[in-house]
Amino acid sequence: MSILSSVFSEGQHVKPDVVFELSRQSRNELMALSILGPVVQTNLRTTTCPHIFCLDASPYGAGICQAQESAAVVSELWRHSEQKGFYTKLENPAAATLKEIGLEGEISMGDECEPVLGPVYYPPPRHLREGLLFDVIELFKGEGNWSSAHAEVGFSVHEGLDRHGRRVAFCDLLDKATFHDLCAFAFRGVIRDWHAGPPCFTFGTLRRPRIRSKLRPGGFNLKDKLTSEQNSLAWRTAFLLSIAMSNGAFVSVEQPGSSVMFYLNAFRNLAIRGCVISKFCFCGFGSAFKKPSKWLHNKPWMLEVESRCNCQSPADHFTIQGTFTRDNIADFERKCKPSSVDIYGRSPRLGESVAAYSASYPLPLVRRIALGAFSHKNGSSMIIPISRKVSTLKELGVLEPDCFLRSGGDVQRATLFERMA
Repeated sequence: MSILSSVFSEGQHVKPDVVFELSRQSRNELMALSILGPVVQTNLRTTTCPHIFCLDASPYGAGICQAQESAAVVSELWRHSEQKGFYTKLENPAAATLKEIGLEGEISMGDECEPVLGPVYYPPPRHLREGLLFDVIELFKGEGNWSSAHAEVGFSVHEGLDRHGRRVAFCDLLDKATFHDLCAFAFRGVIRDWHAGPPCFTFGTLRRPRIRSKLRPGGFNLKDKLTSEQNSLAWRTAFLLSIAMSNGAFVSVEQPGSSVMFYLNAFRNLAIRGCVISKFCFCGFGSAFKKPSKWLHNKPWMLEVESRCNCQSPADHFTIQGTFTRDNIADFERKCKPSSVDIYGRSPRLGESVAAYSASYPLPLVRRIALGAFSHKNGSSMIIPISRKVSTLKELGVLEPDCFLRSGGDVQRATLFERMA
C-alpha cells in the first residue's frame, strides 16, 4: 500500500460517466504494483523483531531510538498494540512560539480586546517547581559509605535535619517529625536519588524463632510489639520511596539476600511500578564476608554492577557471628582484599559486633554505583529491560511463572503488564 499514492486522487474533478486519462505517476504506481504482486506474501509464523522502537518529531527535527528486549516481551507488546502509529501534523514555528508563551493561535469568539498602545512583552512564566536542592539522600545511614561515595564524585548529599541541637541522619523513621519532613521532600521532588537500607531485625532467616515467612511477610502475629514496630518502619520506607518515585526520583532499598521484606505488598507495588531486584555478593567487591544482598530499585546503572560469589571455597569467607577479637581480626584482615580500610573505610574495633560491622556497604560497590549515577546524570544512560521487570514480578509472586506463555490471559494480568510497561 505504500506504493499507491497518486491513484487515490485520480478523477476527483471528473464526472462519474466521463472517461479520462491516468497521469504518468499513477500509471507508474500501477505498473510497480503489478510487478511486485507475485512476491506479495505474509508469513504468519514469522518471529517478532527483538527490538522496541520509539520515534518522535518536533518543529526542529525528528529522532528514533531502539531498545533490545526479549522475544516474549516484544511479542506481548505487539499483542497489546492497537495500531502501528498515526500521522500527527506539526505546528508551524509561529504557532509553536505562541503556544510556548501561553497564547493560542486560534481565533477566539467573544468581546474584542481594547487595542494596546506601545510594545507588548510576554515574559515566560516562572516554573512552579523548586528544582533539585540535593542530588542524593540516604535513609538509615549507618557508616554512610553510600553517601560518602556519592559525595566523592561531586553529588550534593543531604546529611539530615537539626533536631535538639544535634545532626540526625534519618536513622529512625518512627519519629513523626522526621517522617513528615521526609514526606515533604518527596512530595516537592527536590531530591534526585533516594536510597534506604532498613534494618533486618525480624525479616531475615537468622532470627530464631522466626516470626515471618515469604507467605506471611507481615508476620505471624500482627499484634506482637516488635513485629508491629518493624512493619511500620518498612511501610514508611516503601511509602516514602513510592512518593519520591511518583515525582520522578530514582529510588533503591537494600536488604540481605534472605530477607522477606520485599514480599510486603508495599514493596511489591514498587515492583509493579517498574522497580527491579539486583543481587550482589559483597565478597565480589573484596569483602571478607560473602553476605548476599538484594536491592529493589529503578536505577538502570545498577544492572551493570550485579555480581555473584566467585570464591574458591567457603573457607575464604568470614562468618558473621559474635564479636571481633585479636585473633579473628587478624584472620579478617587476611581475607579482605586488599584491606579492611580499603573495603569498609576503617578496621574493626576490638569487641565490636561482627554483624554491626558487616552492615556497612563495601566502598568498591558503592563507588561503582556512584559512578553509574554520575554517568546517567551526564547523559550516558541505559534503560531497564521489561524482561527484568517481569522476572522481578515473578520472583515476588505478583505474576505466575508462565503468564506470558499463555495465548490469552485474563484481564487483570493484561492490565498489570500495561501498567508495568
